[in-house]
Amino acid sequence: MDHAQKQQQRQPQPLEPSRNGAGGHHYPNDGGGGGKRHSLQHQRISSHGQWSGHQNGGGTLHYSQRNPIRLTYAGGKKDHHAIEKAKRLNYKLKEARDWKGILRQVELNLDIFNEVNIATALHRLAKIARDSNEKSKILRDPRLASLESKAQENMKLFTPQQLSNSAWACATLSYNSMPLLRGIEAQALVKLEKFNSQDLTNTIWAYAKLGYKPKQLMSGIAEEALHKLYDFNPQGLANTLWAFATLNHYGTQYSELLTGIASEAMKKIHNFNPQNLANSCWAYARLSYHPGDLLLEKIASAVVAKVDLFKPQELANLIWAMAKLNYRCEDLLYSVSLAAERRLHQYNPQNLANTCWAYAILDYHPGPLMAKIIYQAGRCITDFSQQGLSNTVWALAKLQHNPGDPFLMKVGSEAIKKMGMFSAQGMVNLSLAFACFEKHNKDLMDVISREVDAKTNTFNAQDLESLTWSFTRLGHPLPKALQARACCPDNGAEESPYCGAGGGISNDGASSQGYPVQPPGPQFSITANPTRQMALQARMRPKLGGLRPFGSVAIDGLLDAKQDPKQDAFLQTESFKIRGESLISGLFDSQDGSQDAKQEKQEAAQAQDQGWSMWQTKELCNLTLN
Repeated sequence: MDHAQKQQQRQPQPLEPSRNGAGGHHYPNDGGGGGKRHSLQHQRISSHGQWSGHQNGGGTLHYSQRNPIRLTYAGGKKDHHAIEKAKRLNYKLKEARDWKGILRQVELNLDIFNEVNIATALHRLAKIARDSNEKSKILRDPRLASLESKAQENMKLFTPQQLSNSAWACATLSYNSMPLLRGIEAQALVKLEKFNSQDLTNTIWAYAKLGYKPKQLMSGIAEEALHKLYDFNPQGLANTLWAFATLNHYGTQYSELLTGIASEAMKKIHNFNPQNLANSCWAYARLSYHPGDLLLEKIASAVVAKVDLFKPQELANLIWAMAKLNYRCEDLLYSVSLAAERRLHQYNPQNLANTCWAYAILDYHPGPLMAKIIYQAGRCITDFSQQGLSNTVWALAKLQHNPGDPFLMKVGSEAIKKMGMFSAQGMVNLSLAFACFEKHNKDLMDVISREVDAKTNTFNAQDLESLTWSFTRLGHPLPKALQARACCPDNGAEESPYCGAGGGISNDGASSQGYPVQPPGPQFSITANPTRQMALQARMRPKLGGLRPFGSVAIDGLLDAKQDPKQDAFLQTESFKIRGESLISGLFDSQDGSQDAKQEKQEAAQAQDQGWSMWQTKELCNLTLN
């Protein structure tokens, strides 16, 4: 499995804000080019009424700067008839009651369309389409292709606003025409300095929504936007962030822009609506770029004040982003938990899993919300993705919340059906959680055992150690691969110094940068001799079984991990989540079986005195022996 595929399994992608279609699409407000312009630099008239371009007389028609109502004509003979005809055509396009009326005008008058008419027709088609059914009919209509051809012929005459509005129309209609998009991109690069803040935002938003990555244009927009940030409104700031995050441009590439947006957002945070707040947080988390605690503090305060206005998708995205950014504000966590309780019936499986995962990462038990998540998840368990299943039970284990046997049975049954799609990390997390809950699902462990044997090369050393601990605690026979590793420790898979960052659920193939993981600490051994191995397992099982139940304190708290003080908080969190979603790792290591019984007793006593050594990256679970 290549790096991108691993990331697809590990990186949660909550809001496309949601690409999986569950719960409905929730996109940033676009502004559409038809609303109020927010630029102090360019006070231009909407594409419905702005006339610019070559007319029949060979000149250029434009508005007078001093008197926008009075038309002037430069560079050729006046042709009032052509002007009036084009104006009347534009009014007809604007007054059309449905998409059929617009395309009827395209059919009858396409030969006299100028760039204003073209931009107006595209924009109106996008605005007037009421639902996906109508959009599909528009896309299948051959008259749209004719309009596109006319647009490409006149593309050099398009103004910045007409370019941005045309791109916005394509995105809103989901009209992914490469020739048209490339034409808009080429002309936008030439005229980028004349783009105002809303032109920049609408253009990059459109390309992001269509999943088309215009690398050169993005660099140009990033540079141009940096000089005009003072002119961006909250929606423009949030949508620009969302677009760059959706196109997977990481923070190191446009750090100046991301820092600039953070600075500007702090000045305007009181005007951010719930969607702006959620999308901004999500974007910074997706870009792995920490905007600073000061901005997150202001966002948290704004969220607490407006939490009742948040939609379910926005709540789930926000809490996920705060976990990714390692920002813990108890007022925020409490407020979101109360708001989520009231809307939980509207949460889709991904929202449920991401919310559960985020609270676990931030080590905050949300109280009654957790029981309601379990109930709601149980009702739609068949709709959970494989990683949603593993992350949910991992989070419950991390939060010391036993969901009960019925829920675990549902998870186990569903996991068996989807085991072929589980990542190595997912199988480790699943087995660890069941082991911590002391729930031995024989069928599930048999399936995991077969998968481990079939895909041994996809597991690293920590994965195998975690699996060994899980199988041993549950009293389940070890997979052959783990038995072989116990016999030949030197042949085990070496732990990779870098692993894909992430945690949560993903429905897109976005890749992510890796972060270093900490090596395991001292470990205790199991013998290589199968007979002695079984004896050791039998001897240790009562000790492990003596753990206090999860209802009280099976996980006594968090151990202090030896983190590099030079690492910032975000990287520490990422490091935590790499194996992190592994609840416990590195319990057993194999050793030569030549020790005599006395040495074995001494080692067992030492293990009991010191407690089991577990690999940790941040602060994991303290499983103490009685």
